[in-house]
Amino acid sequence: VSPDHAVAMDPLLIERIEVVRGPAALLYGGNAVGGVVNVIDHRIHTTLPERTLEGRTAFRASSVDDGKSGALLFEGGAGRFAWHVDAYRRTSDDLRIPGFAEASAFRAEEIAHAEEEGEPAPEFTRDHLPNSSQTSDGAAGGFSWIGQRGYLGFAVSGHNARYGVPPGAHEHEADPAATEESAEEFVRIDLRQRRLDVDGGLTQPFGIFRSARVKLGLADYRHQEIEGSEIGTVFKNRGYDGRLELLHKPLGRVSGAIGAQSSRSEFEAIGDEAFLPATRTLQHALFLFEEVDFKPLTWQLGARVDTQTIDVRDGSGRSRDDAGISLSTGAVWQLNETWSLASTRAH
Repeated sequence: VSPDHAVAMDPLLIERIEVVRGPAALLYGGNAVGGVVNVIDHRIHTTLPERTLEGRTAFRASSVDDGKSGALLFEGGAGRFAWHVDAYRRTSDDLRIPGFAEASAFRAEEIAHAEEEGEPAPEFTRDHLPNSSQTSDGAAGGFSWIGQRGYLGFAVSGHNARYGVPPGAHEHEADPAATEESAEEFVRIDLRQRRLDVDGGLTQPFGIFRSARVKLGLADYRHQEIEGSEIGTVFKNRGYDGRLELLHKPLGRVSGAIGAQSSRSEFEAIGDEAFLPATRTLQHALFLFEEVDFKPLTWQLGARVDTQTIDVRDGSGRSRDDAGISLSTGAVWQLNETWSLASTRAH
């Protein structure tokens, strides 16, 4: 539920999860030193479903926050076409916790201050974490055409969330006379994301390549910081991300992939805490991953070149250009079917 940094997906939708480590992580970014967690769903089918119609559903409840969640999924196919629909919703109240919500050092400081001022000892919140309730929901629909040589599909999805930001010690109102009206001054986030994803690929060999895949995503993201009944700050981010992956045929013992990635985002913040100017960011990358098979030893090599341009959209003409080069090499020694040893060096 990790607020505005969460992956907007319910666990019911996950078909499988890939963990990519070592040089192969450079296929996805130059900062993924520890690896990449790749969540795969069927919102865009790349192969024909086995059944004309299938579905699944899940309902969950949690006692710690009176949480309730539900999700459902239906998908199927007919002829050369496949489709998918899903929806989910989650709600929860404030978290119940053992003891006080404030740290002991903060409580001692407040008590000492009250004694110095000759005021009554303050009362502190306990047994629950204020402003930690949340509600979120989302839905998606996808449609694909799958032929003998490739596929093409798209998916439209939306995610909404409304959640509270628990106050820090410096923000907390430790007044025993605190009313319901003051509790309404807590900051809550109203988040909305809309996406269009397109995925296409050639699955039959052509030229020196085994297969090719093109992905494009268009996103419109917005979240509002609501203070009491007023909107304090609005953050917006709109843009696209596209990538091309080409898997080449084995060249002796060597196999691998090359590709390119490009993205553009337009960021804007409006309101009391809009400390960042409006910007347009362009990113482009070329990447390479190769494996050399000397069973039981496999050598791996990854390389990536990234460029980034940030233009400040305030009429000043300010901009910033940067470039990055990432290199990684590794070896995997397969001891047997169960055990292997791996070593990676990255720069």
